[in-house]
Amino acid sequence: VRGGQPLYGSALPGRLLLVMGAEQTGVDPLLAGASALRLGIPGSGAVESLNVASATAVFLGEWWRQHRA
Repeated sequence: VRGGQPLYGSALPGRLLLVMGAEQTGVDPLLAGASALRLGIPGSGAVESLNVASATAVFLGEWWRQHRA
């Protein structure tokens, strides 16, 4: 998400609804504005964006890291 806080270093709640946007259009601005957290995946800048499957895997991996037993 452009303007979102970095995923790493953000505390993810144990229960959440993950909303992912399309590569070109992203998430509808009204939906994004109603969200409790807006997060982005920091990178080197060499890749403009990840596809939705890859981005979802990164987010779920970080959620698992924070909440594993």
